[in-house]
Order: sequence, then structure tokens, then C-alpha cells
Amino acid sequence: MSTRDLARFGLLFLRNGRWGGQQVVPADWVRESTTPHAVIGPQGGYGYMWWTGEGEGAFPNVDEGPGSYYASGANGQEIIVMPTRNLVVVHLVDSDAGHSVNETSIGTLLWMILDAAGETDIGDPPFLAQATGTRLTAETLPQVLQAGALKVVSGSEVTVTFGPDKTLPEPPKPQASHLSWG
Repeated sequence: MSTRDLARFGLLFLRNGRWGGQQVVPADWVRESTTPHAVIGPQGGYGYMWWTGEGEGAFPNVDEGPGSYYASGANGQEIIVMPTRNLVVVHLVDSDAGHSVNETSIGTLLWMILDAAGETDIGDPPFLAQATGTRLTAETLPQVLQAGALKVVSGSEVTVTFGPDKTLPEPPKPQASHLSWG
């Protein structure tokens, strides 16, 4: 199935089985199959071929909203339906090339999509939890700076040189430029 086909399938379920004004799948079946019949943790469950969850019950790092459900395939293939947000997201992976994506990464992606759409109540930004290294605070900054270098996101380095008294020297004053008009 193509991404578009999967999105249409998710949209069919989002619309409670209706397509083009016609009831294609009985609304009772959509409701029954997307209702959890087995509990998988405090905020997740399993219906008939649909996983259910809200809060972090479906994907870590994001709250998809009440009544959300998703079909999950191998390596991170997903159809995610968020009825309260009126949204279907399809996530595919090139598994033929050996790629896979974990649920944490999908949760982060969903958080970014919902944030970009202006949705609220999606949970805390997941980026800080995934960061590695020393978190810069008023307490840790002096130790990090005294270590001599900071690695920034772009991969370049910033070198900090301290004066003899172990403090940062004053930054150089900008040179005045002279313009002459002929």
C-alpha cells in the first residue's frame, strides 16, 4: 500500500467508516475495533488490530489526545489516528534497506507535528530529555567553561580562554572604521 492509501484508510476510520457520504464500514465496527479490549499499561490498550493510547500510552514524548489509536507494522510503519485533533499521520520506513524507527522517535516526530500545527496539551517538549552531555545551568556553566570547549549543534567548537586569574577576559572592543568620501 502507498502512503496515500494508508492515509485514506486512517481517514476512513477517523470519519467513523464514512467515505464520500457513504457508510463503507459500519460505524459500530469502527468504534468496537478501536476500543481497547486488552489493557497494555495505564494509558494504552489493544482493540481489533488497533493499538490504543493517550498521554504517553501510545508513543513516548507526546500526548496524542483522548481516543487516539494506531495500526503498527514492522520497523516503525504506522497509521496514527487522533480523533480529537482531527488528524491522521502515516509513518513509513524503508525497511527493505534495513531501516527502522523506534516509538520514542515517532513520539518526538508527532510532538513536532502537533506543535507546528499549534495544538496544545501535547506534553512537554521532548528534546531536553533526549539531550546528552551536561545540562548548562548557573551551577554547571563555570565548570563546562573551565574545561575549555563547548560543542555546539552545528558541530563546530567554541574555545574559551581564561585569564591568569581564572576569569574570562573582557571581549575586545570593536575597531572604529573610517569612511572617506571623495
